[in-house]
Amino acid sequence: MKTDKNKYSASMQAVKLPVTVSSAAVIVALCFLVYSWTLAVRDYHAQEFTVEYSQGLANASASFLGHLIEDEDTDTLSTVGQQLQSDNAVTKLSIYRRNGELIYQSGEVFDGQSQPVIANIAFDGNYNGYLIVYFSNSDILPNYDNNFWLTPELIWIFGALIWLILVTLLYAKQWFSPSTKKPQNKARNYQSMESNVQLIKSLIRRKKDHENTPAISSLIIKARWERLNQQSTNTLLRVLNRWLPQNGFFVTQFDNNLLTLGLRLEYSPMNQNPLYALHNCLNQLQLEPKIIVHRLNFGEEIYQTFFDIIDSGIWFEKNLIETGSDYNWSAEKVIDIELEDGIVVELCRLKAPDAEQKSVIERQVRYLSDV
Repeated sequence: MKTDKNKYSASMQAVKLPVTVSSAAVIVALCFLVYSWTLAVRDYHAQEFTVEYSQGLANASASFLGHLIEDEDTDTLSTVGQQLQSDNAVTKLSIYRRNGELIYQSGEVFDGQSQPVIANIAFDGNYNGYLIVYFSNSDILPNYDNNFWLTPELIWIFGALIWLILVTLLYAKQWFSPSTKKPQNKARNYQSMESNVQLIKSLIRRKKDHENTPAISSLIIKARWERLNQQSTNTLLRVLNRWLPQNGFFVTQFDNNLLTLGLRLEYSPMNQNPLYALHNCLNQLQLEPKIIVHRLNFGEEIYQTFFDIIDSGIWFEKNLIETGSDYNWSAEKVIDIELEDGIVVELCRLKAPDAEQKSVIERQVRYLSDV
């Protein structure tokens, strides 16, 4: 029952991230559709509002002008025209008699901003003139926007809130119940630390046996040592106990996740196949190893820089090939790394083994890993 519960919990954890990403994509798509639809609806209603507003204002203004035209009261017509022109929405105003004679005109038309509206003028039911008014849409629309509360920006805010609620529901148990997780994490960390301590103690003992042994070349290994458990640690120690003396290597240092191995003079030059075998053993333990073969001596900070740049595999300095014929290794990738003092270090990744080498390497891996 507990196993089924653990499987269910693990499957839920695996589903959470895809659900979070896919829900975000769906909400963004929906918000974009609603946003586009809202803009289209607002544009349509804005046009209707502009027509109704401008036509209504023109008709209302024309209703006061009929008796003034009938009485030939041009002074009052001019005064009314000036009052209408004072409206910010009006850009140009023209009042005509029935026969087309211009009585009053003021303002000017701005291209692309004004729309003409015509309103008939009448007195006692008789048509006696007409009014032409040009309106500016930029001054009419703010009156419409003030009455529209659902802005397009609110749609994106609502979408973000919905996604945050969904993410909170998915991860609430994980976020708000840390007490159940901390003991497990502490147990894992303690187990990893205990395994690493055991590994370090074994490597230090091996280092003391070779304190006065000169190293011709070095191997620097960076791996995910924190992934070791009791079983994998024992396997790793067995691999190193068999591999180190067989190939003439000894431990010189194990510090800050970097394992340094030295090659004794009588075993030089080193062979490629043992390096492949060691790399495969570490990979089987899921340690994701990165190995650098070199003769130069750098500080730990520079090594860390190298490992941050290179990817998993076996790397060696290019000058190992150029300075002698002992290392006739083929490379599939070269990286130039410039140090602070201007020195350029060229690192080459060792080419993958061919079919003939693979059978030899597999036998070595079985020998190193098996009890």
